[in-house]
Amino acid sequence: MAVIPQEFGSGHTEAKLVTVEKYLKAFTTALSGKFTLIYVDAFAGSGASVPKTDKQQFRLIETDDIIDGSTRRALRISPSFDQFIFIEKLGKNLKSLQALKEEFPEKENKIDILPGDANAELRNFAMKLDKRNARAVVFIDPFGLSLDWETIASLGKTERVDLWYLVPSGGMSRQVKLDGTELESAPLLDKVLGRVDIQDSH
Repeated sequence: MAVIPQEFGSGHTEAKLVTVEKYLKAFTTALSGKFTLIYVDAFAGSGASVPKTDKQQFRLIETDDIIDGSTRRALRISPSFDQFIFIEKLGKNLKSLQALKEEFPEKENKIDILPGDANAELRNFAMKLDKRNARAVVFIDPFGLSLDWETIASLGKTERVDLWYLVPSGGMSRQVKLDGTELESAPLLDKVLGRVDIQDSH
């Protein structure tokens, strides 16, 4: 079974992923053999993607268009992480993530694929993390405003997690009018950023 690329991201997606991959390499190089190293991907996707296009535009997907996702990049890092946790809700993406076990058979037993809500799974991870012996990198590239501030806070409290959070700033800015007042949907920002008095900040 092959990994099926999802339509996600933009032309900047690969540059961001390359930066993350370099960091993961530095992280495992520095800490391998000293701690149990865990990589967590909270919105794991399918393992590969192609940049979004206009929905009215038809195009064939060329091999050169396919971008390796964060999960595949993490799996090929050497020195390797000791455990990989991929969190994903969409069924079609879950099937593609399962295919990564076939692509990386030597790491099959290190890969845990969790078909659940990212907020719930991350908080559970933070609660159960072995703070004495483990260190983790958590990568979060969410769909819209789907990550709660309380989840970020729970990871921070462990003091054992390096967090990469690609902040959905566009979605946040759309919750505020040009005059700085909140839209009716703006309480969503409280969930994402903690309580923020937007008007006072202007």
